[in-house]
Amino acid sequence: MVLKQRKTVLIVSALLTAQMVMQEAVQAFEEVSQPEVQITETAQEGELVSQSDGDDIWTETYTYVSDTNTPHAFAETVEKQGDWYAMKDVEYQVTELTTQLIQKSEAMWAYASYEPEQEIEEAGIHYTLTSLSKDEWMQTDRLKNVTKYLSCQEGQEVSETLDVETADEVTGEALYGTIGRIELKEDGADWKEGALEEWDIYSWNGESWVYQRNDECFYATEESPWFEGYEAVFMQEHHLDGAFNQITSIEWYGDGWQDEEGNWKRSVRITGNKMVPRYQAIYSGDVAQPDLPMVCYKAQYTSDPQGYLITADVTYEKMQEEAVQEEENADESILKSISEELIKTLQQNKTNEKFWYLLLAALMAVSVGLQTAVIFVLAFRER
Repeated sequence: MVLKQRKTVLIVSALLTAQMVMQEAVQAFEEVSQPEVQITETAQEGELVSQSDGDDIWTETYTYVSDTNTPHAFAETVEKQGDWYAMKDVEYQVTELTTQLIQKSEAMWAYASYEPEQEIEEAGIHYTLTSLSKDEWMQTDRLKNVTKYLSCQEGQEVSETLDVETADEVTGEALYGTIGRIELKEDGADWKEGALEEWDIYSWNGESWVYQRNDECFYATEESPWFEGYEAVFMQEHHLDGAFNQITSIEWYGDGWQDEEGNWKRSVRITGNKMVPRYQAIYSGDVAQPDLPMVCYKAQYTSDPQGYLITADVTYEKMQEEAVQEEENADESILKSISEELIKTLQQNKTNEKFWYLLLAALMAVSVGLQTAVIFVLAFRER
C-alpha cells in the first residue's frame, strides 16, 4: 500500500471515529472525494509553471492570486515515479496588485486657495493622494456677456445702446462697457403721468364764469373752475374712457379774454394720467475683462492593494528508504488502533442500511488494501 492511499484511509477513519450521524457520514464521503490540493479559501487555484528534476531534489513553481499574502500549506510529502519526497523549503515572491491610477484636474485663478483631498473613494475602492503638480498660464480674450432689461412707455425715447457697469466674474473688479439694444417688445400697459392734457373754455355771464354744455350750464368760482360732476361731463364731451384716463388737476389758464364778438372767455387747463402701452427694451453684449493668471492643479491618486500575485518555489528532497519504512510502520500502528474504534462505529450504525452502503462505497473507492478488507469482514460478521 502506497503512502497516499494509507493517508486517505486515515482521514476517513478519523472522521468515522467521531461517531457522526448518518448525515455526517454522507458529508464525510463527499469531503473524501474532493481534490487534495487547494491554494487557499480566498485565492484562485495555483498554476504549476515549472518543474526542476534532479537525482535527490525536486522543485515545483506555482503562481496564484490571493486576497492575503499569508503562506500556503503545500503537501509535506509527494510521490514521483514510485519514490517519495519530503518538503525541504518554500520560497515566496509577493507582488501587490493595484488598480489604474486616477487623476483629478482643477483649473482656477492663480490667487485662489486650493487644498486637494487626501483620500477619495470611487466605485467602492479607496484611493490615496500620491502626487500633485500644477501648470500656470495667462488667460486672454476674456469676455463677459451682460444682458439688461428696461421698461418704457409709448412716446418715451428708447436709445439704441446702453452704458452698463458690471464686475469681473473671477476677481470682482468693476468693469464698464456699452451694449446694444437687441429687441423692443410690447409688455402690457401702464399709467403715464401727465399724458392727459386737454383744454376747455368758460364764458362770463356778467356775474360768474359758466361752462355751457348743450342746454346745461355749470358755474365755477374765481378760485377754481371745478364744479360738481365736472369729470363725467368732461370725459363725455371729449370722448374719453374713464378706465384709461384720470384727471389729476384742473385750473384757470391765464386771465379772461374777449372773442371776436366781444364776449369774455377764459381758458381752463385739465391735466392727468393716461393709460398707454408699455414696452420692454432688451440690451445685450460682451464686456471685455482683463487678462487673468491661471493655474491647473493635477492630483494623482493610487488605490489600495486589491490583492497579491504570489510565486512559490516548493523544493522537495528524496526520502531515504529508512525514513519511508519508519513512516509506514507508524501508519500501521495508528491504523490498527483506529480499526477498533471503526468497528464500534459500524456496529452502532448496522441497522442504518443507507449509512452502511455509503460507508462501504467510500472505503472501496479510496483503498483496496488488505487491512481495510479485514475491517469489512469483521463488521459483516457482527451484523
